[in-house]
Amino acid sequence: MAARASPVVDPVQSEIVITRVFDAPRELVWNAWTEPERLMRWWGRKGFTSSVCKVDFRVGGSRLAAL
Repeated sequence: MAARASPVVDPVQSEIVITRVFDAPRELVWNAWTEPERLMRWWGRKGFTSSVCKVDFRVGGSRLAAL
């Protein structure tokens, strides 16, 4: 039986973009995503709590982490 080759997937073509509209002022949404103490309040599903949150917006900075 011949081995089947796995298809090669172009990462650009497999990208998922999710858009969400918030009924809130732009500044408030920005603050909610950029201030760890605010982000921890609503990250995750209802009832979820986050004990640690770090954000690093520097060029080459680390990714968002909410634990």
